Amino acid sequence: MGQSGGWGQNVEALIYVNGQSVQGMDWCHLEAFLDDELLKSGKLSIAAKTWSGLAESPTFRVFGETKLRKVHPASEEFYYLVKALVETIPLLPENDLKRFKLAKVLQETFKYINFLKPKSEAYYASIETALAFIKDELAKLRMPELKPTVHAVGHSHIDMAWLWRLSATREKASRTFSTVLNLMREYPEYLFMHSSPQL
Repeated sequence: MGQSGGWGQNVEALIYVNGQSVQGMDWCHLEAFLDDELLKSGKLSIAAKTWSGLAESPTFRVFGETKLRKVHPASEEFYYLVKALVETIPLLPENDLKRFKLAKVLQETFKYINFLKPKSEAYYASIETALAFIKDELAKLRMPELKPTVHAVGHSHIDMAWLWRLSATREKASRTFSTVLNLMREYPEYLFMHSSPQL
């Protein structure tokens, strides 16, 4: 999936696994989470119902390489936690004590990772140890000014029969709501609202 040159040229698809709609795919949604229920049979039949966008394109649109990967939950959580710190630390004032403390925690975290055999059981066990360490250390650093309350609710805007046919609206709604339901399976705490009851 990719953005192929401007408004109206985005290819979109609804991914089906074992006959069940799972998620919409487009240039903003390049990965689909597959629930454990889908994997129980040991076989996966994957199909894509695609839509080529509104504008005419001088080139053929093709799917790129696709991969099926198993995600190690602790590694994923560790990655995003470290990424948040790496992006946050430079934003703090240079002489801020919190900046030094966060940088020290980040540096110390990596001594727990066994880099000798990537993708081995020992490696993944060390990621879990590093994750436990960094979460514990960050919990100790919590200060009121570092702990804002943020409320976020997902929302999608879908134009109904605007520059496309009603059937395209139905397809867009199917892709959108399949994606939302899949996100809710992956993240049970995720909240979503939609302001068009017709959809």
